Amino acid sequence: MGWTKISSTVEHITLEDFRQQQAQSAGFNYQSFTIMVAGLGVAAVSSLLARYIGPTLAQRLTHAGFGLSIASALDTYLKSSNQASLEAAVRDADLNKKKYMRIHSEMWYYESANGNSSTWDCRTTYIAY
Repeated sequence: MGWTKISSTVEHITLEDFRQQQAQSAGFNYQSFTIMVAGLGVAAVSSLLARYIGPTLAQRLTHAGFGLSIASALDTYLKSSNQASLEAAVRDADLNKKKYMRIHSEMWYYESANGNSSTWDCRTTYIAY
């Protein structure tokens, strides 16, 4: 089936309002950190309890725990790459004395041809003008 655009939004705001929004939403991503620690905890506990729960189940839980940790680390990395794009737009606005920010967000959905797998992606572009 391929990629399908679900939605697209464009928002225009002043640079000062944009900075206030970013200051309010800035901070450490505790959700991803908690998931990462929980995944490592599941892996550690299942390794310790392997003789009680059986080696097959312990191995599956260990893999699931490591998978959760890797997924949350990747989520944090992807959010930081979006942050880099955001900082570049703000830097451009400061250098060229621009007063407005255009935020273009698109939501995409992908489904494989046989329908066995699907995913989604959100792409955000920041442009100072």
